[in-house]
Amino acid sequence: MKYRNLIILLVFTLIGTTALACDVCNIFEYANRSNKSYIGIFTRYRVFNGYKHLDENHQFFVDSKSLDNARISHEPDGILVEKSKYDYERYLTTEFRANINLKNKWNITILCPFSKNEVYYKNVFSMTRPVTDSTIIVKGIGDVILAADYIKTIENTKFKHYIKPGLAVKLPSGSFNKRINNQTLMPDIQLGTGSVDFIFRLNYTLTYASSGLDVSTNYKLNTKNKNDVLFGNSINLNTNLFYVFEINEKWRIIPKSGIYLEQSQKDIVQDKIVHTTGGKSYFGNFGVDIIFKSITLQALWQLPVYEKLNGPVIGNAGRLIGGVWYSF
Repeated sequence: MKYRNLIILLVFTLIGTTALACDVCNIFEYANRSNKSYIGIFTRYRVFNGYKHLDENHQFFVDSKSLDNARISHEPDGILVEKSKYDYERYLTTEFRANINLKNKWNITILCPFSKNEVYYKNVFSMTRPVTDSTIIVKGIGDVILAADYIKTIENTKFKHYIKPGLAVKLPSGSFNKRINNQTLMPDIQLGTGSVDFIFRLNYTLTYASSGLDVSTNYKLNTKNKNDVLFGNSINLNTNLFYVFEINEKWRIIPKSGIYLEQSQKDIVQDKIVHTTGGKSYFGNFGVDIIFKSITLQALWQLPVYEKLNGPVIGNAGRLIGGVWYSF
């Protein structure tokens, strides 16, 4: 048991130098075209597996029953990691959101997340220790976000434009010093960043008859935490074309499709640049909104189409995003 615990700790020291696990979506912007107040539950499920430098494919549904595609690589501290397509990282974030609309001019939003982070490596061993797997799971409350945006509406006979510039502040409410056996886990798997960060936002919606375009972008400016960790600043862009099918007075169905882009700079730990962090990823979006009266159900699937990550890191396998909310 002591050997197993020691191996787990060494592995996650390694993971801290090779993984791109941080969530760079900053705020995932859900299009609320009615501009009404709402309360709801939203969730993001992100999966990472497959090593590009080993020519491995990504699998959204993880299967760890075999190691047909395993490769041996030497890592620091004398550890051998049998890197496999069955190694994975999974991040599930469920958040409560409450939005208050003020005179159709301002939106004030609070986001309270609960996260479950899981990392698994099939085979880890050294010359003096037996082969074993390593799994670590942390869960709890993440960093709360307070946001505000201004609503500008422009209408003419054919087109409607909704422009929403805004600012958000991420507060260090999530734990960033989770420990196992008196050893602090690396920053990537922590529930929070331990820093006050700022998110500059811009949302835009264009509608013409029953069709339209949603565009949202934001830039996250990070500050250093008490552990002398500074996560790289990040930017993302999400665009979707949509069409509104009016079933009747109560029901509407809105399919949508588009692209999502995210890019992050490298992290800095104790004034040293971590060169195996940061990078860029591009996704294809496929989703639908189902609206019944004041209740909206939303689902979105993001499939990776291109990524350029720094170092021999595990890659994006895909994301499922969903939400349900009540407007009033």
